[in-house]
Amino acid sequence: MTARHDLPHNLTVYYDGGCSFCRQQVAFWRRLDKDGRIAWQDIGRDARALLGTGISHRHALHRVHARDRQGRRLQGARVMTAMMQEIPRLRLAGQFAALPPFIWLLEVLYRLALPLRRLFTGRWRNCCGEE
Repeated sequence: MTARHDLPHNLTVYYDGGCSFCRQQVAFWRRLDKDGRIAWQDIGRDARALLGTGISHRHALHRVHARDRQGRRLQGARVMTAMMQEIPRLRLAGQFAALPPFIWLLEVLYRLALPLRRLFTGRWRNCCGEE
């Protein structure tokens, strides 16, 4: 068994709090996470939560990033499957979705949805870590 770091949560997700779509997604997942296994770090205006993670602020604004209790960095669809695995009623689906070829398909869908975020938020300039 891998030694765990002294982190208070099983998963820490970094999100852009300046993005209304991201805030809606976080609110949805918070409602599902009744046990508080996921920590949410708004890095939209303050990137200090990213210090020591190896994740750049620009990249964290462009794609969802997370770190698990072991300190591993996750991004994109892998964050989604990790969040599912932290929710008891979604755990099995999250484990299944994390397997190839499903994770590959989810990553393609995630990447296709990224440009839609601008449409949902109306933030055409300086959205998602891009200039």
